[in-house]
Amino acid sequence: MKFETEHGCVVSEMATAYGNSKQIGRYAIAATMNEVLTRAERVDQMEIRVCAPLEEKKTHDTWQEGFLNIFEAVLANKPFVMNVYRCVDRAQVEKYLKPLTDNLLMGVIDEQAEGITVREEDKEFIARVYSYVFIGIMLDWIKDDMKADPKLIVDKLAILMKDSLADALRRFRI
Repeated sequence: MKFETEHGCVVSEMATAYGNSKQIGRYAIAATMNEVLTRAERVDQMEIRVCAPLEEKKTHDTWQEGFLNIFEAVLANKPFVMNVYRCVDRAQVEKYLKPLTDNLLMGVIDEQAEGITVREEDKEFIARVYSYVFIGIMLDWIKDDMKADPKLIVDKLAILMKDSLADALRRFRI
């Protein structure tokens, strides 16, 4: 048995798991979804597919490819990501995206900071601000059912961000 909740959560075989009882309520569904999400936090294969290519895409010249890799990994796991996005707090999706974007951004920031004395906490602040932009764009894309072309999104972001990290680092120079 498979059905969707009012929020679009796909709940499969729950009725069988609970003996087709009418007492399957929101609490049972929520408990099952929590169990699924606890297991889903171990999305090791998805992370490996994204993180390995990211290690090579953390420079000023390649960050766009790294961000596009994140989009592609999310798109490749669309049913899972959409279910999590609809069924659980949006913070769960952010929790997955944040380390990916932070890792990507810190690589670029460290490269751009060469020859400039900037406190580590200021670099982390810059990364956090840009991370909000990256994650916000990604969450909007997910909310819109991943319809827009990720390449076009990344290209527009690249135009917007051109030289902005280097400028920010210069402003934080000690």
